Amino acid sequence: MLMPTEGIDAVAGPKEDEMGGNTVTIDPLILDIQNWSALEWYTAEAEVAKALQLKGFCFINGFGDDSVRRAALREAKALRAAGGLKLTPEEAAPALLGPICSCWTHELASDTARQGEENLFELDQCLHSIGQAVARGAGNAFGEVVGRLPGVLHVSRGPDDPPAPKLVDPDEAMEYVTQASQRKIGLLYFLGGQVNVITLHPREDLQRPFCVMTKRPAILVYRYDTIVVRAHTTGSACVLEADFVLRTCSGPQSGMADRLEVPSCLNDWLEERFGAI
Repeated sequence: MLMPTEGIDAVAGPKEDEMGGNTVTIDPLILDIQNWSALEWYTAEAEVAKALQLKGFCFINGFGDDSVRRAALREAKALRAAGGLKLTPEEAAPALLGPICSCWTHELASDTARQGEENLFELDQCLHSIGQAVARGAGNAFGEVVGRLPGVLHVSRGPDDPPAPKLVDPDEAMEYVTQASQRKIGLLYFLGGQVNVITLHPREDLQRPFCVMTKRPAILVYRYDTIVVRAHTTGSACVLEADFVLRTCSGPQSGMADRLEVPSCLNDWLEERFGAI
């Protein structure tokens, strides 16, 4: 059920790719699955699993109450105004969505919503249900789902934001390394409102990315072992992330076998830090 969507805002034109320096074209966002919540469960599961198998990612929409999305955007704005977000270190941004759209992050509660985060938590639960459907549809084709990480809110850089701090804590650095190197199925809910440019880098050739642009809300489902995602915005952007951890083999060597390559800036920081000890 691969269907183009009418009315999606798009700009065709050159863009410098941050991972390779090449000029790429920004295309309109084409939804793989529309009206997710209206589909029979077995159809939805089969379609998303098929897309992940064929190309490693899938764009979907048609889920939840839009008033909840708008309320979640207001909660994100309030969190930022109240100092409830964490400024991402410069060296860690490439392990997330990049220095623009992951300028600020905030980890959501896992079990019950914190006060002032009720709508963000509800959207996180929506992502959780979609992730479970993906896992059922895929079976063990991409690996066994062994857990889910807490939801993370990403908020883009504003014109008056301070520069990104330098990474100083080795424990914090290892947390980012773990996040970037785990084999996972990722879900990114682009909450809309501003133009978002989503860049998908195939791991087999990072310098040949595919870029799409949209103002409308959409969820990207993707495989970490196949795709590296970066995001940009022309204004302000909020993205909600939910990741499901995969294990593709068992035994004492399973952890190393499932490890993915991490951004060189993090490796360089760790080598420099531990080399000085």
